[in-house]
Amino acid sequence: MLSESSYKMGGPNLCNVSYEFLINDATLEENHYNTASSFVYDVTYDCYTQSGICAYYLYEMTGETLIDHLKYIMIPQHYEYAKVIPFITVVGLLCLVGIIGNLLTIVVILRNRILQTTSNYLVSMAFSDLLILLLTGPMEVAYELKAWPWTYTRFMCRLRYFLIEACTFTSVLNITSFTTERYIAICHPIKAKSYVSHSRAIKIIVVIWIVSLGVSIPLFLGYDTYEICPGIPESTVCSIPTNEWNNIIDRLYVVSATLLFLIPMILITIFYSLIARVLYGVNVEVAVRRNSRRARNRNGINHNEKKKENSIERSRKQIVKMLALVAGCFASCWLPFHIIRILPNFIPYENLPIIYFDVFYKISIVLMYTSATINPILYNIMSARFRQAFKKTILCQESCVSPTRSRHHETFQTTADPHCLKCRGTSTLC
Repeated sequence: MLSESSYKMGGPNLCNVSYEFLINDATLEENHYNTASSFVYDVTYDCYTQSGICAYYLYEMTGETLIDHLKYIMIPQHYEYAKVIPFITVVGLLCLVGIIGNLLTIVVILRNRILQTTSNYLVSMAFSDLLILLLTGPMEVAYELKAWPWTYTRFMCRLRYFLIEACTFTSVLNITSFTTERYIAICHPIKAKSYVSHSRAIKIIVVIWIVSLGVSIPLFLGYDTYEICPGIPESTVCSIPTNEWNNIIDRLYVVSATLLFLIPMILITIFYSLIARVLYGVNVEVAVRRNSRRARNRNGINHNEKKKENSIERSRKQIVKMLALVAGCFASCWLPFHIIRILPNFIPYENLPIIYFDVFYKISIVLMYTSATINPILYNIMSARFRQAFKKTILCQESCVSPTRSRHHETFQTTADPHCLKCRGTSTLC
């Protein structure tokens, strides 16, 4: 430590003196300060911003006194409770509803074979959303209540950002995949027989998860826990410790927003436009389907067959509407999040308005958790088949009666349906 007899404001000597020396009347008078608090604040701030070190006197303090002085150089531990409480309440409710909804979605789809042929990607998305809500939601609430010192382990620090990034990628790639599958099935039905299958969907989902986890590794490595003031555990934060990693992650945010959000959303929009042209366009039909209908008409198709065909067409339109709505909600909820993340690449943090941190960032987080919560609600609203399966599996509102088809007629077996949770282990109807 340098001698306390020679010093000047902003110089290294003041960064290495004791607290008693800083608040001494002679020191205050020499530096033209009337109050010790303002002088100590300026010394602490200048030492950290200009010299990159923490003032020596901080190492003499402990407890709440130390915390109060660390606030001179660190981000707020939390914002005003008038803003924090509504935010964490909304996030907490979204996480609670979303965890229940996504768990039920996975159970319903896996226990109903009729849904599995078209819902592999929905299970993958539900699992992805469940991970976000279950593992990052509580951390978001805890962080808002106390940003530092970080006491939630180094692994949880890294996992928080890594998981959000990976699950974002899996969701957008799953949406792109099932949109592509619907496009092939509706606009190219002949190719669909070769390209659209349950086993192929499973393989694609596995690849999606591997790619998403791999691309997100830089965030797991870039974020870390470290002490703003080395040797003072109370100054531990979860952030990006070096400028090199900060530059890498900033570029990653731009790349992910472009390649793994903007471009997939453009492709999804194009595919749904082509699907709508086939399903809703005037005098627009897939050639094979049109020729097949003409052939059946020449052979004298009966009224029941026509009715069945119309029913299949209506069901197909309903599925497309639901999936398009899921994609639209995803884009709306995640667009602000990507904008907020890449904005500091074009505007330095110090030049960003306070509303960026107080309002825009929090809105983007709420929308992110809304995206992870809303899908099960959309499935129930838009899909009659999903509603029926949900009531049968979870609520047991339908008779557990399974049809048995013969060559000439259909009969019904009044036995317990194993897909109905309340019927399992019993031999009675629901």
